[in-house]
Amino acid sequence: MNLLRLARDPDLGVRSIAVDALAPHRDGVRELLTVGALGVSERIAAHTLLRLSGSTVNAVETDPAVLAHLALLDDVVAGRAPSPTITGPLSNPTRRDLTGLRVLGKTGLAVRPFGLSGAHGLSFDDFAEANDRGVNLFFWEPSHRELTRFLRARAPRDAVVVAGTYHADAASIERDVVRTLRTLRRDAVDVFLAFWTRSSARLDEVVGPLRALVDRGLVRAAGVSTHDRTLACEAADRGLDVVMVRHSAAHRGAESAVFPHCEARGTGVLTFSNLCYGRMLHRSPVTPTAVTGPDCYRYSLSQPGVHACIAAPRRYSELMEDLAVLDSPLLDPARLAELRVHGDNVYRRSKAWTEEAWGVADATLRHDVATPVDRHWTDEPGLPLTDSW
Repeated sequence: MNLLRLARDPDLGVRSIAVDALAPHRDGVRELLTVGALGVSERIAAHTLLRLSGSTVNAVETDPAVLAHLALLDDVVAGRAPSPTITGPLSNPTRRDLTGLRVLGKTGLAVRPFGLSGAHGLSFDDFAEANDRGVNLFFWEPSHRELTRFLRARAPRDAVVVAGTYHADAASIERDVVRTLRTLRRDAVDVFLAFWTRSSARLDEVVGPLRALVDRGLVRAAGVSTHDRTLACEAADRGLDVVMVRHSAAHRGAESAVFPHCEARGTGVLTFSNLCYGRMLHRSPVTPTAVTGPDCYRYSLSQPGVHACIAAPRRYSELMEDLAVLDSPLLDPARLAELRVHGDNVYRRSKAWTEEAWGVADATLRHDVATPVDRHWTDEPGLPLTDSW
């Protein structure tokens, strides 16, 4: 039973040693579980050991904590996101609340559905407050100075870090991984992506080096970020762990082309550009009520197969508004339908703007259909915009 307690130790090294020591004793662990000789924490450890090894467990559970853990284990084994539920507001907004975790595909990484990028104007204290409110997913690049300071000050178990590279050759990719580890003072990068993957040729180049880094333990999960839905599916087919794709109510192609494909393969899915470069936040005559940033993030999080979205509020007030997504990450069916109608309007307007930029005006669309609701929301924050190292 001491080994079972150690299998739940906060220290990863202690847990690993305990799990290895328990492996030959699965039958004894199963018997202890069946006769009810274990406490709650020990039962959780026992179920984890047996379930992940494929062993059958006949013990009947009634404890809520154990039942919740078993549900999470089912999702880990199946490689799917847990079915999230809408929760009420935090009774104490400063208290860490890590309910509502979603397992990122088969990676085993448990994340809150709303993640933050360091791309814009948030401070160290802003990131710390978001972390205290429950945000544990952070998109990082070397230019994100405040996020760098924050991640250096936080224990690795408190933050799942998504980083990446713009390179394709093995030496450069490894160099970027090593620099990330050194800069953030970590032993491994949680999720490492090949940014801006736009061709099968680049995918061919990066798959091998990324897998090798996972095998060496320098990276826990590897994948790509891309706007190309076909490439996202190809990455899943090639066995990469995570894809990060554009998705909004104005660009819904991933809902049929990417999300089911990845869900069937246990691939983790992160979404970005949920605001469609701020255009989703422009008023339109087809939307009865104003569309907010949280609406846009919830729209993406309501899609089966999506594990988390990445945003980068520009200021504290935006962050506070966005954090409401943690407490209620889903939209009801009526609001989902409203956002689809609004998204269709935004798509038509975006297409017209593109045609005009190339000298092909669309005379069928009026130019006053949409007006900015607020300069507070102008650009989509969830994109990796900077150069490499």
